[in-house]
Amino acid sequence: MKARKFVALLTLVSLSFSYCSPALADSQEEKLREREKFLTERALDLSGQSVDLDDKAQALNRRAAELEELSKSIQSKNVEATVREIELEDLQASLNKDSARLVAENQELDRNKAEFEAYKAEVDTRYKESLKIAQDAIKKFKEAEDKEQLNEAERLELNDLRAKAESALQEAKTMRAEALEKKQRADEVIKVNEEQRAEIAMLKDEIEKKNKQIVELQNPVPAHTEWTASTVPIPPHSSLTVTEHGIMNWTDGSIRARGFGVAPDKAANEAQGQALARRAAILDLQRNLLETIQGVQIDAETKMVNFMAEDRVNSAVQGTIKGVEIIEEKWDEASKTYTVAGQVKQEKLGGAMSLIRRHMKQAKKPSERGPKTGNYTGLILDVRHLQVEHQKFFHVVDEKGQLVYGTEYADNKKQDTNGLCVYFNKLVTASEEQNKVGNNPLVIKAQRFASNGTDIVIPTSEADKIRSNKIDFRKDCKVIVVVEG
Repeated sequence: MKARKFVALLTLVSLSFSYCSPALADSQEEKLREREKFLTERALDLSGQSVDLDDKAQALNRRAAELEELSKSIQSKNVEATVREIELEDLQASLNKDSARLVAENQELDRNKAEFEAYKAEVDTRYKESLKIAQDAIKKFKEAEDKEQLNEAERLELNDLRAKAESALQEAKTMRAEALEKKQRADEVIKVNEEQRAEIAMLKDEIEKKNKQIVELQNPVPAHTEWTASTVPIPPHSSLTVTEHGIMNWTDGSIRARGFGVAPDKAANEAQGQALARRAAILDLQRNLLETIQGVQIDAETKMVNFMAEDRVNSAVQGTIKGVEIIEEKWDEASKTYTVAGQVKQEKLGGAMSLIRRHMKQAKKPSERGPKTGNYTGLILDVRHLQVEHQKFFHVVDEKGQLVYGTEYADNKKQDTNGLCVYFNKLVTASEEQNKVGNNPLVIKAQRFASNGTDIVIPTSEADKIRSNKIDFRKDCKVIVVVEG
């Protein structure tokens, strides 16, 4: 009887172990899959929540304000480029540091995964061994039942099998606990790596923007003509003012800029992500155009930004910015970024220029009585040796200080929509001259600046030619100013 009870007990232990081991393994695999699914969903949810277009717009506005403050304290583009190169080096160093840390943690993650797989394989092996032991024990039990009693050797063998089965079961439980601990540590590393990847992506984006700013500062014209070449090329003789935000083309009066947008991770699909990235790029373009417009020189002492405090001027500019002309756009599938290039033409700013013109101080026009003998169709004023700054409103006077040209002579509508003059950085060809000043322009080389340091002085004899000309080309603003290239 004792032998039968002992055999029954061993049979129960073996059957319990045989039943539990596969169930435990299956349960562990299921839990691991659920854990992985939960972490994935959580990471996606966190990524989606972190993207907010309004917050990004505010951050970009703050960044634009910081860049504006920085630009005021820098005296030259070379110094500004140096500052940005230093910032880029700092960002690059930070990125290298984080990248190295990420590589190390990825290596640790790989090691943890390898250890976990090794533990899993070892658990499977031990399980098979334990199952074999249990099967051997069951076989012995059956043999013992057939014999009804066991001799001493058989009893010792069965006891040994029982001890081995219990030991294998305990060892499998211990290894399962260790495997779970390894998996938990691997999950923690994955979570940390995801956060670091997000930080590094932000750093890379910031570095890319800094790189583009440095390229634009060091090579201003190629950096901008490249992205407009396929649609609206900039002639090589155009006179430009290039800033970190965009280009003021003083030859055709246009203001150009570009904007960048990144598709948010929370987008439902690629089409929605592309649409959101385009919207962000257009907002960025509008901000850059506004910054460029605010930096336009109105006269020798005043910039456009000084007039933006007036509601009507601000409203006119804002309305123009919202109706910006998109001249080129591009979606980059690899980086999930959208790039737009746009421009505001000079005539679109006519309303704002009209409001500003009314603020300008009017000079006294001298008498121009006398016979009209000249047949000039326009004026080319060469001021390259004077290093005249680009400006929307200026005065040309003779050696006596009497007014020769300025807003006082120009038709209001003409100067609001076309500008008081056209700037070039060299003497242009005959066909280009005819486009702007007709086929018989008067070419005058300026002498100097007037005592106020702003008015441009020309010889009185040349000024008399303008005053006695049969056609007053000043009314139609048929004037080219050639500045230093």
